[in-house]
Amino acid sequence: MLGHFREWLGDFRMVINRRVGGQKIPTFRESIPNFAPLALLVWLFAGHEIYQRAAISLHGTVVSSETSCVQPYNNRCDTTYVVEAQDQTRSTYVAGPTDESLERRLPVGTLIHKDKWSLAYSVNGRRISDFPVVFYGGLMVFGLLCALFGRPSTKKQI
Repeated sequence: MLGHFREWLGDFRMVINRRVGGQKIPTFRESIPNFAPLALLVWLFAGHEIYQRAAISLHGTVVSSETSCVQPYNNRCDTTYVVEAQDQTRSTYVAGPTDESLERRLPVGTLIHKDKWSLAYSVNGRRISDFPVVFYGGLMVFGLLCALFGRPSTKKQI
């Protein structure tokens, strides 16, 4: 039955192609839009978030904390921390309103430990793993599927 339908559909396509002056009617596979640019954007977005979180290296005690928010709604807050390491060196870290940032409401005196290339960190000895790995992993798989299956066919129809 299916073979008969495909044969009929092929004959129908040939008749229509003759009537429209030789212009080819695209097949279903050929009519799928090219999702490769979307795949690239999804991979860049997800990869950037994962990389930015993994690249943070922070060890020490919070000695200063200042939070500033976008007015007038006080959303999109940033917290600027000054962290003092055991060797008395100080570094500044800004925790923003994205998944790549660490917690934004840490009080002064908090001991924080974040190793580079790790997505988890510890606050006062308690391990925190709040990065949405499943979400960004799903985005990466979605981007891969768009790249593999969302591109026009390069096969020529006879």
